Amino acid sequence: APYLGGAGEDLRVPGRFELLSGTPRALLDGAHNDEAFAALAAALRKSFPERRLVAVVAAARDKLHSGVFAPLAPHIAHAVAT
Repeated sequence: APYLGGAGEDLRVPGRFELLSGTPRALLDGAHNDEAFAALAAALRKSFPERRLVAVVAAARDKLHSGVFAPLAPHIAHAVAT
């Protein structure tokens, strides 16, 4: 917001598009609703345009519905659900 004078421009939130070090590389994101999954898909498209990734997904049964994962489909080669 303009009234903050750019104070939040470098803000980093752990668990939001957090690239972890190590081998294999891991990306951690706590997307939990339709808007967050859409934002994650946009970030994947921008950061990894030529790669399809392996997704490890953990969600409560009542949160699993096919629509929430749809934006991620073009970016995922394989998925493991827990």
